[in-house]
Amino acid sequence: MVRTVCSYCGVGCGLVLDIGTGPDGRRTVLKASGDKEHPANFGKLCTKGATTADLLAAPGRLTTALVRPERGEEPVPEAAGAAITE
Repeated sequence: MVRTVCSYCGVGCGLVLDIGTGPDGRRTVLKASGDKEHPANFGKLCTKGATTADLLAAPGRLTTALVRPERGEEPVPEAAGAAITE
């Protein structure tokens, strides 16, 4: 269980994410629900917030940072820490 906030709008509703292992063996969000203790939403979520798990577990998302060595070149995988410092 991970407590966080929704990123869809500026309200910042509280979310509780249930984390598990996906079919590919990686950690993934299995379910998103409203955080009953959060003062912005008291456990309620709009339709967008309620579909957060679908968004975070969607196929095709990046699994590593990508950096272009030079403008116009194809991006290559890079460790996140190294990509941020470049």
